[in-house]
Amino acid sequence: MTVVQGIMAFIGWSIFSSWYYVNFIKEFESVSGMFSGEEVEIPGIDKTAEAESIAESITVIDESKEIPEKEPLAPISISKNFTFFKNSAEPIEPLKLQKFRDSLEVILNDRKVSILIVGHTCDLGTEKYNMKLAQNRANYIATSLKLFGEQSVLEVESRGESDPAFPNINETNRVKNRRVTITIKSQL
Repeated sequence: MTVVQGIMAFIGWSIFSSWYYVNFIKEFESVSGMFSGEEVEIPGIDKTAEAESIAESITVIDESKEIPEKEPLAPISISKNFTFFKNSAEPIEPLKLQKFRDSLEVILNDRKVSILIVGHTCDLGTEKYNMKLAQNRANYIATSLKLFGEQSVLEVESRGESDPAFPNINETNRVKNRRVTITIKSQL
């Protein structure tokens, strides 16, 4: 029963749409010429005045004028240290690392920079272990920052215990030596 109803609805719609086209749309096309591509004169509208007002509203760009170049960015030099837990590649203050990263995104925007990330340790442990630990720390910082695009030159290295910032005579100094140093400079 529903197929018969569908066929009847289709036939009814076809008859109605044909009648509507013949009586309204076709007559409108032949009178106005709008769908045939012909230009139609509409009484009371001055096409010359309309074209002149459109031409006045168009802004012409003078290509002979030079577009000013961006002013060169001021050179930068940034140094930052992050300290680490003993025998760990996790920084003591990860929130400071996140804040530093956020500030760098603004500063490094559109700059060509060279970035040096160097891992360090205190004197506890073997030299071989400390070199690997310092490299892991430097890699952790480089991965965490994720700021190094095509315009940046990035170097990540380990110095282990060989370059202490403070003498390794007490635990306070050893904590300061368990660090990663980041140096960022503009490239000329």
